[in-house]
Amino acid sequence: MKGTSMVGANIYDGDKVIIEVTDIAEEGEIMLCKHEGNRTIKKLVKKDRNWYI
Repeated sequence: MKGTSMVGANIYDGDKVIIEVTDIAEEGEIMLCKHEGNRTIKKLVKKDRNWYI
């Protein structure tokens, strides 16, 4: 893990993370996202009828 964006979830720069591959993510779960070849770890949030990471 590189960076400080997940410090609020007690995930710190240099931490190792274990990833569980699933087909479904629930609101509030922390997930590994891949976009345009880049990977990031974010929390899945629902606000009104929209989903955000």
